[in-house]
Amino acid sequence: MVIGIAAGACFAVLIVLIRTHFTKLNQLGKLLQSEIYETTDLFPKVDLDDNIIVLSYNAPIDYLNVKFFKKSMLRILRRKINDPTALEITEFELATFDPDQTGSNQTSPAVSGNKGIVLDCSGIKFVDSVGVDGIVKILQEFEKSNWNFVFSNCTDDFLRSFSSVASFEILLRSFPTVHEAVLYLKTL
Repeated sequence: MVIGIAAGACFAVLIVLIRTHFTKLNQLGKLLQSEIYETTDLFPKVDLDDNIIVLSYNAPIDYLNVKFFKKSMLRILRRKINDPTALEITEFELATFDPDQTGSNQTSPAVSGNKGIVLDCSGIKFVDSVGVDGIVKILQEFEKSNWNFVFSNCTDDFLRSFSSVASFEILLRSFPTVHEAVLYLKTL
């Protein structure tokens, strides 16, 4: 009986880890004649902007899944621009990214142009210090490739994670809704 309870508890912990740390990064599109953005998997007739990618992630970003998160973002961007060799520098930096190594928390200024990525953070409930470093590194890498990167629907805990490590530029890139973030990127 004790073995059964222990096996059940281990199985439950394993399922929780898998479900929270390996969720899918979804691309969002605008529902026709509205300001609502929904996943393209569930709503195939959404309006997709050619120069702006809207993404949603529904899991914490921490030590266990920051590499998975970065790979998912690169895969979606490469598919969007139809170039599998795009962002080779990013792929190299991704391969050499070490979550144990802390990097600079300074981000570069916003890139001029109309290509942009919006990350809907409403599903990101927790970000640890490695996740913060990973997101800052992602932001820097995409800006090197002339992609503007902004955040929307950020929870207080998400924003507090960035303010606690003095990465205040993230706070300036945060918008209350996806639609406002998209409108901002269209004005650049």
